[in-house]
Amino acid sequence: MLTSRKRGRGKPCSEGLNPFKDVERIANLLMQEAQTSLAQGARITGKLIAVSAVGFLLTSSCCSSHYLVPLGVLILAMAAGWLDAIGNECKLQCFFPYKALNSVGASLFRWQWVAFWACTLFGLSTLYSCTLTGVVHFLQSGRSALPEVWCQHFYERLWMVCKMAVVPLSLMLLGRAIEPYRFRTARADILKAEKLVCQLVATRTASDISALATLVAPETIPFYKLGSVAKLLHDFVDSYDATDKLKIVLAHGQESMQKWQLHSESMHKWQNGCCNRFQRLLSMANAPFRRVTMDLLMWESRDVVLYAVAAIYVALVYVGSLYSPVPDACMLFVLVPFLGPKSRAARYVQALQENIRLAQGKTAEKKGGMTPAWLPEEGFTGLNWPMVIFLGGMHATAIYALAVLLLFGCVCPVFGQGAPVKPLTFVLAALLYFCSALGITGGSHRLWAHRSYKACLPLRIVLMIFSSISNQGSIFGWARDHRVHHLYSDTAADPHDSNRGFWFSHVGWLLVRENTAVLEAMKKVNVEDLKSDPIVMLQYHADPFWNLLWCFAFPAFTALMLGDTAWNGFLIAGVLRYIAVLNATWAVNSVVHRWGSRPYNPAHQTADNGWVSVFAIGEGWHNWHHAFGWDYAAAELGALQQFNPTKVFIDIMAFLGLAWDRKRGLNVWAQRKARWEETQGRKVVESLEGPPLFKHRVVTFGPEPYDDHHHDHDESAVSTDPDDNEDNTRKRTRCESRLQRELEIKSPCE
Repeated sequence: MLTSRKRGRGKPCSEGLNPFKDVERIANLLMQEAQTSLAQGARITGKLIAVSAVGFLLTSSCCSSHYLVPLGVLILAMAAGWLDAIGNECKLQCFFPYKALNSVGASLFRWQWVAFWACTLFGLSTLYSCTLTGVVHFLQSGRSALPEVWCQHFYERLWMVCKMAVVPLSLMLLGRAIEPYRFRTARADILKAEKLVCQLVATRTASDISALATLVAPETIPFYKLGSVAKLLHDFVDSYDATDKLKIVLAHGQESMQKWQLHSESMHKWQNGCCNRFQRLLSMANAPFRRVTMDLLMWESRDVVLYAVAAIYVALVYVGSLYSPVPDACMLFVLVPFLGPKSRAARYVQALQENIRLAQGKTAEKKGGMTPAWLPEEGFTGLNWPMVIFLGGMHATAIYALAVLLLFGCVCPVFGQGAPVKPLTFVLAALLYFCSALGITGGSHRLWAHRSYKACLPLRIVLMIFSSISNQGSIFGWARDHRVHHLYSDTAADPHDSNRGFWFSHVGWLLVRENTAVLEAMKKVNVEDLKSDPIVMLQYHADPFWNLLWCFAFPAFTALMLGDTAWNGFLIAGVLRYIAVLNATWAVNSVVHRWGSRPYNPAHQTADNGWVSVFAIGEGWHNWHHAFGWDYAAAELGALQQFNPTKVFIDIMAFLGLAWDRKRGLNVWAQRKARWEETQGRKVVESLEGPPLFKHRVVTFGPEPYDDHHHDHDESAVSTDPDDNEDNTRKRTRCESRLQRELEIKSPCE
């Protein structure tokens, strides 16, 4: 059935197809996909054994330092949670395809067995050790030394049992008491997706199919099949036309999810007030660990990432321990893959919702910007050899710097003169990272490219120096290119057009010569304000030697003054820091033009991405930025909701009187939503999702017809004549456009 839809380019198999039969077929397809699998059960069991082995390895400190013991304890607690979850699935006959295997699994996958074997091994090992050492000491030192030896071995074994069994099991039981491991959130997501699919089928009939029972009861789906079921639902939604998706009400799916969650006993207790404040705090503290634990268990094809990261981490710890006594802090970066990606089920349900949301939003808001009248020249434009050599050499040196830190105990074997990198050099590198990133975000970008706020002369000089430390070209060239990017975003005249591929928009655009469209756009963009700024032109005429001095020589001599060698300062605070900031800036051109949410202008390829904001200190909220480029915050929400150190810096400067005239796009955003409601005839429904510092806006259309009293408008001003309503819409659009033009006069980049 699904294949026939895709052959029809998104249209149902037959115009006369009965939607109720269509729902039946979908349900049958989902039931087939939700069958238990022996291979999947074996895969999950193998993952449990592998993760437990890594936890025991790190906890025992047999090939790593004692600094990794807490990490090993957390991994064992995670494995204990997996053990309990698998046991519960076996009890429900939802893990193995055979009843006998599920019965055996329900008996074996129990945390009580861990406690039993821990106590047994503790007793046997203690007895063996005390007996063996007792005989040796009795022969050597006499009977007087035996009590001390026995006590020493007893405490060693007791500490080992506490690390490997008592503490992990206690953490698991505490988490289970707060909320049992039942995959409630993932199954609620599946129910939400099923309701949206029913709505989609109902668009072909006047009957209320969405009110039917669920296609497949989520609690009967094995947790390792939730991702496959979610993918099937996503593919079905993706096969429908955009016109059908316009009738979907995403809020209905959310309500269904909340209703299903209330069936959970823990949710009942929460709603009835049985959980006190202390339990709520425990639940909030346990939420990140629970999410990572459950998401990793439901990884499917990406299990290879889990095994690879574990192997790399253990190898780095072992190799690094040969050169440095505490290399572990430098190696925690390999844990990053576990913090971001969601489970397969959550990713596909989110993609399903985003598919519907974008289909609805694209009809409400156009992309904006301009299309170049000049066509790019055909074929390859040629390599920019100076940039290829420079960036290639810098990246090779940065890789060498990482090898020095991870493999050679922070001592450069070639030019290091036997002196390890001092801690103050790392502090200097971190400080210069923030300063150079701020020079781009708060200086070249928000001040000079967009003129979203004004700054006094001392602040402009400081930001110019910070921009020079970043060494991303002159402010004049950076701001000019960025204005062209906004005017012709993702077209042939965009210097880093994302349509030409991820790597082109990331770095490739610097390695090749510009095409004709880009060169013509650069000639036509307004840069008179930049030419009249003496600070900008001073740096422009001194480039590139001025920037190279601040980027590489300044860190080297500063490290020398701090007691380190100039080479270590150049290598760590200079090259490695420079490449890190450079790639963080490039990620704004590549990553956020490809991955993330698009609530403010769904027709645009830019997205909001919290991870990019971490490294680019607030530049990841890019869909808002391209919708309202003159906004000095480059984000809708405050810095406590959307990570944005650059906004905090500008606010502090404004508080000190060094910056003023900070522009915001909130009023224009309110006008845009009002226009959407008038044109679409449905109320705009907004919500916030995500953890603190990484909130993102979700914008959908509600089921209620648009009514002006929702926004406290004067009802007498609304005419029942369709022509008058159309005139009101045009007036509102002209009002919004006029306000944008007024801001564009002050910010010529838009």
